[in-house]
Amino acid sequence: KISETLRNAAWRESAVGRCRSRLGIVPKVMDHLFCGNAVASRRIRLMCATIIPCQPSRDARRALFSERCTSTSVTTSVCNGTAIACSGCKIRRRLKRTTRRSPLVLTLGLQSLLSCAPLCAAAQSPPGAVIFLHGSGDSGKGLRQYWEAVDRTGLLSTLRDSGVAVYFPDSGVRPYRLAGGQPVSVWFDRTGLPPSSPEDTASVEDSVDRLMRLISDIKATGVQAERIAVGGFSMGGGIALQLALRHPKSVGAVFALSSYLCDDAAALLKLEALQTPPALPPIFMAHGEADNFIRTSWGQRTAARLKASGCKVDFVPLRGARHELTTTELALVSKWLLGILDSRQESCAANGCA
Repeated sequence: KISETLRNAAWRESAVGRCRSRLGIVPKVMDHLFCGNAVASRRIRLMCATIIPCQPSRDARRALFSERCTSTSVTTSVCNGTAIACSGCKIRRRLKRTTRRSPLVLTLGLQSLLSCAPLCAAAQSPPGAVIFLHGSGDSGKGLRQYWEAVDRTGLLSTLRDSGVAVYFPDSGVRPYRLAGGQPVSVWFDRTGLPPSSPEDTASVEDSVDRLMRLISDIKATGVQAERIAVGGFSMGGGIALQLALRHPKSVGAVFALSSYLCDDAAALLKLEALQTPPALPPIFMAHGEADNFIRTSWGQRTAARLKASGCKVDFVPLRGARHELTTTELALVSKWLLGILDSRQESCAANGCA
């Protein structure tokens, strides 16, 4: 309801020409609704800043839709472990029915239609794939919108232009003990927030299994494991680390932003017990030094234990950053991720692999 209210307000303001700046109408509404919640307020502000100015003309919309619908081949992608088949003709018919609606509704409808699909065309085997995992209480679509609003490096566009498939899967909803047992979109349950709290291993393994099904479907398109990167923010980064520890040969790179593992994480304890640990993919971790929700020391402790077990880990503390994705952080992730994918592609080309 909050999202719908903000979008309607933004549309009314822009329709009468009162939107003089990207953020003009948003702060008063947000401060009232979120009572000073900096993370939520910033996210809604950025969402509205992205939506408000994007009101294309009718001719521009028609050109955009005709470009989107040029292909009539069936593309298969995966969202929440379910195969989704989308044909160009079906998309064309759906967009044709939507053209009578306002540009804002039209834009949101298109985003909803494409939210579970990879961001690049699947006409041929892509050179790589990146899986972005959202934090607790969020969704794949929400993370994608936030990432696009904050990222100034154009990472998603660069990946798409390079033919790299990008996925933003949803965690699904499960009872969450930290929310009083209420259903929340989380990757796993928690008995407590600090790392000293016991891990809920069953829910961790359930999400890892679901993500492995997604990775299997990605591999079926011709992408090799060493060219698949997986990572995320907060709990999304945590489940990415869990996946890499359990299936080290399934992905080629891992990034975890403002994330950590429990002290008794089953996969980490198993790795530390091995005399000859397996080769794990390179890991990038970044953490805000002003994060009062997920402490920087928690992420540092996880990174130190991974390094002690033979993992190649880059840990970057971010001065002044709280529990949020910042432009500086995304610039570091972009540079690291593109470097990994480029090196893997060059290695694969030199070895003559598909």
